Amino acid sequence: RRGLDDVGTVILCCFGEKPPPEQTLKHMLTGSSTRLQSQFRLTYNMILNLLRIEAISVEAMIQRSLENAARGRTMIVIAHRLSTVRHADCIYVLKEGQVVHYSEHGTYGVDNPKPLARETIFRIYSMTKPVTAVAAMMLYEQGLFDLDDPVAKYLPEFAQMRVLDDEGVERVASNAITIRQLLTHSAGFTYGFAPDSPADSLYFEAQLFNAPTLDDFIDQLVTLPLRFEPGTRYRYSVSIDVVGALVERLSGQNLDSFFKQRIFEPLEMDTTFFELPDELVERFASDQYWNAEAEKIDIVPAGMSRNFVDNKLYMGGGGLVSTIDDYLRFCQMILNGGELNGQRLLEAETVDLMLTDHLAPEVRSAGGPYPDINLYDGQSMGLGFAIIHDETQLPPEYVANEVSWGGMAGTQFWIDPTHQTAGVAMVQLVGQPWAFDALFRVAAQQGLDTMD
Repeated sequence: RRGLDDVGTVILCCFGEKPPPEQTLKHMLTGSSTRLQSQFRLTYNMILNLLRIEAISVEAMIQRSLENAARGRTMIVIAHRLSTVRHADCIYVLKEGQVVHYSEHGTYGVDNPKPLARETIFRIYSMTKPVTAVAAMMLYEQGLFDLDDPVAKYLPEFAQMRVLDDEGVERVASNAITIRQLLTHSAGFTYGFAPDSPADSLYFEAQLFNAPTLDDFIDQLVTLPLRFEPGTRYRYSVSIDVVGALVERLSGQNLDSFFKQRIFEPLEMDTTFFELPDELVERFASDQYWNAEAEKIDIVPAGMSRNFVDNKLYMGGGGLVSTIDDYLRFCQMILNGGELNGQRLLEAETVDLMLTDHLAPEVRSAGGPYPDINLYDGQSMGLGFAIIHDETQLPPEYVANEVSWGGMAGTQFWIDPTHQTAGVAMVQLVGQPWAFDALFRVAAQQGLDTMD
């Protein structure tokens, strides 16, 4: 057990002069508690990546670890600093409104030597989803829908959905899609990420995100089959984009206008947009990806980079750009129970409802293991947020009732209502090989320990 808490010992065990006996590795990976297994896997994989990517010798890593072993998890933070040699990030953590940790490292991109700063604008992709969920729940508070209403009541285009299962059998859906299912990714939609799935293949071929507007996106989506029967399993999907269309239909505003008037202006999120103004383009971080074959960071080719400058496709599931300060204000509003600086967006009871587990165990577990469904063991879904319902299945950096989400380019946030803490990390690197989620949390915990 101590070996799994003292990173130096773990590294010695993993990377000594001789590999650990196969039986020892087997015991560490399968014979310990779930939490210890997770700790070991995290450390083992992270150090493997660092040794490979940063060309750090085994001896140097062990020596650094031993020098810092007395400080417990210091090695993870050292590993974080080493991993950011070519990996730029901004990290911001608050507790009870006070700054616990703020750091910025690196440049706008491998093609731009300008240092990252708090004013840097990032593509936050799927971190748009919680914002869309808040927009929907504002309309819920107005009495415009109930969570278990069929979405076809408001978007009749979804009245006659079909299911194409993984065996290639297509049939009429037995269940109606509800709004609760949309907010918890259990409506049966998918994303097109699984080439061996007949339904996913059709999503991929449809190129939904090339649609010029959200209306066009919905028109295309309703021609595609669901992958699963609504309400039967979790599957990360385009369902929050459908929630965005629902917000437009019920409010009579496009999503851009609704977000600006009802969320961004009250929260003073002045640099969060679907469409980046021309005068702010110079503050936009480079669009980068991890080139696994070349083992380096590259710029996403122009033809493959999503357009955020001349954009009219307002996607509730992944269309926003933002700054670290702006998004932390959004997180603080959630921590405050729906209010920030005298501006109330939601009632506290509604926020509590959003941060409650809404997936039945059989629905969550039917989705498959991580990473297929984008949830870790011990996580489930609130309304627009992932929520930790069993922290014993996760490393100690994760706590009960914490909610979180991330974006395709590495951005992520977490909110811990129990301890009144929130953290936001801004990165711009698709497919990064580092265990950044855990590194982010460890850095935050160090700041919290220092504060205490």
